Amino acid sequence: MTPSKLGEIPKDWHIGTLNDCLSLIIDYRGKTPKKLGRDWSNEGIPALSAKNIKNGKILAENLVNFGDEDLYKKWMKDELVKGDILLTSEAPLGEVYCLASNQKYILSQRLFALRINNEFSYPYLYFWLRSPQGQHLLLRRATGSTVQGIRQSELREVEVIIPENKILKNASNLWMSVLEKIELNYQQIQNLTKTRDSLLPKLMSGQLRVKE
Repeated sequence: MTPSKLGEIPKDWHIGTLNDCLSLIIDYRGKTPKKLGRDWSNEGIPALSAKNIKNGKILAENLVNFGDEDLYKKWMKDELVKGDILLTSEAPLGEVYCLASNQKYILSQRLFALRINNEFSYPYLYFWLRSPQGQHLLLRRATGSTVQGIRQSELREVEVIIPENKILKNASNLWMSVLEKIELNYQQIQNLTKTRDSLLPKLMSGQLRVKE
């Protein structure tokens, strides 16, 4: 172990910042369909805001806004891709979700999307931001008395303990399969929920009957 400003860390590890790990921060906070000459739809591509991200998951029951393809193309100049990390910027600050597939989303209110550079690992950064130490370092750069939030300039300076390259790669390969399984389970739950919501009214009304 060796001393660092965040306490003792393993030899050959070092302290960096989020800015060292990222190639892009996608920030469309403040955008609305009205500003783009459009409006929300009842179905289509889900629009995510801070209220949709909780405990590393997307809360499907809170998905109330959707956009059509035209709105999506006008809004998402930088489309989300597999490996992007969604981070709530306020109300609440610090909820994290990792995109382990190329599912389309519109990035809405109070959300950043973080894209790692080619030298780093999105699974590691995801778990770091969810860790107690990562959360502490994130909240330490927040502002606001009633509602805490973080500006993009402060977000870039949040400290990250960066492992030695070989360990980072090996751990990432393991974590990546876990995140992909979580994403697959989520998509299956979504499909089953839609099927249930479609069948239940028909069963209750007698429109659809199940053979004994």
